Amino acid sequence: TLFRSLVAEGSLQEAGLPPTADLNIPHGVCPLSNSTPVDNNQAVVAQDQVDVRSKVLVSKTQQPAQVCEEPLHEEKSLTTSGSWSMLLRFPDKKRKIGSREWKPVVIKLEGTTLQIFEEYELSAPFREIPLQAYFEFTTPKLQSFEHGAKVHAVKLEYVKYSETRSLRHRGTVEHVAQGTPIIKVASPSHKVIRELLESFNNSLRLLPSYRDRGITYRHDEVFVDIEDVTNVLSSGDGTILKKNSKVLVKFRAFLTGDPECQLVLNDIVLREREEARLQSEEKPQRVHHWVKLRRCDFHKCVNVTTFEQSHAITFHPLDACTFELMRFPVDHHKPLPLLLKTVLNVHSEQRVELKVEIQVCQEAKMAKYIRNNVIFRFPIPETWVPLFRTTKAFRGEKSIKSSKGNRAAGIKSRLRNSKCSIAVSLGKAKYEPEYASVVWRIDQLPFIHSRIPADAPQTLTCVLDLPPGMEYPENFKPTAELEYDVAYVLVSDTTVIAVKVSNQNIPDKWVCCRALYHYEVNIDISRPASGPVRDVGCTQQ
Repeated sequence: TLFRSLVAEGSLQEAGLPPTADLNIPHGVCPLSNSTPVDNNQAVVAQDQVDVRSKVLVSKTQQPAQVCEEPLHEEKSLTTSGSWSMLLRFPDKKRKIGSREWKPVVIKLEGTTLQIFEEYELSAPFREIPLQAYFEFTTPKLQSFEHGAKVHAVKLEYVKYSETRSLRHRGTVEHVAQGTPIIKVASPSHKVIRELLESFNNSLRLLPSYRDRGITYRHDEVFVDIEDVTNVLSSGDGTILKKNSKVLVKFRAFLTGDPECQLVLNDIVLREREEARLQSEEKPQRVHHWVKLRRCDFHKCVNVTTFEQSHAITFHPLDACTFELMRFPVDHHKPLPLLLKTVLNVHSEQRVELKVEIQVCQEAKMAKYIRNNVIFRFPIPETWVPLFRTTKAFRGEKSIKSSKGNRAAGIKSRLRNSKCSIAVSLGKAKYEPEYASVVWRIDQLPFIHSRIPADAPQTLTCVLDLPPGMEYPENFKPTAELEYDVAYVLVSDTTVIAVKVSNQNIPDKWVCCRALYHYEVNIDISRPASGPVRDVGCTQQ
């Protein structure tokens, strides 16, 4: 992740506050300047993203398949309720004698209350948990279940930060999170966990804003996280059917007292005033992109009236917890960082071939950023699962793993009695029963430390020889998934110009930016007229 320090010296001097102390900024951290408060100005009519620099024309050969340019889609209403059949770890704490077990329950989220019901008794919950701003769900992890299976588990924790001496830097104080587990729930489906986390985060926005006035810290800090979340629906040939992007601004503050904070973004309404301020202070122009804030959804601690009058985001932040300060949708007119093409060839009733190609976008700005944690998932029918399993050396079964290069051509000869072969040009791929899919994982794209060119497409090929009696399901219409993240806000170009704090203690300010992408791909099913398929590996360019 990319961290940038914000120094509020100029604007604090104008407000009559003491200047900022000299900070030891580590290598790779860039300080940002602040801006003065904004009066009522006439809004400048512009698009969501305005680049004041000269635009670079991109050749048509670098463009992906045809993209349906559509206006901004309406955002779905926030889901703050729902019910899910899940597993509850019972009892909550570990026993000194005996072990814990998974108990099937039904979890319902009603407003700001989490209710837990018995599986067959839905008349009244046996446990209710009122949500608090300090509640957080951990990252989903795989945990062992009965008969060797695994489930996706998350833990609800009460997170509180404490000030401790830093072990890495002597003489400094850092804020360390300490989580107290409340419950642990799990589900065999990762989509159920995703829906629960999304509804939970939306429900936290309904909580009332509260902050104690008698708070003191030895070291004040402010953290701002900006996330671009993009959901894409595409076809197998790479055509974009629908795109939906939004920006999430999260805030975490450790401030003494009850100060008022102001967050200044690269809002198009503030463009003229910011440029005039930089010229008067003889500072270089550091903001080249401006965004239009519209249909903003703020946290309850934000003064909405002030924003409507002067576009100033003023608020009293919650203490020592990460909360979503605001969110707003943006138009997605930029190319996607990764282009995906998939096709499922059904050559006969007993031979199926899956081909996947991932291409890195060659647009000038997109090419310089690394795509991290690239994961592609292709669902497999339950009747095909035995084809992806092989016996271990001693006992049990394991999934067939992928091979690369010349090894992929001889995978059939190495695996006797195998009806499945998987070959990839980069990364690893195998069948994972936790997702009921063939999962292809790549740590980074483009992979620079290799003989393969950075712009070469990465491919996956999976060939299945169905045994007699096992045919292609007629109603099988798979939908694949692709996920990855980038350590920069590529979609919106949202930039934090300043974070102003009306407090005598000058806090350290940090900004973290990243973009999250999630594709849903409707795979094209092709039935060639004739011609056998050679079982060879992926060709490397």
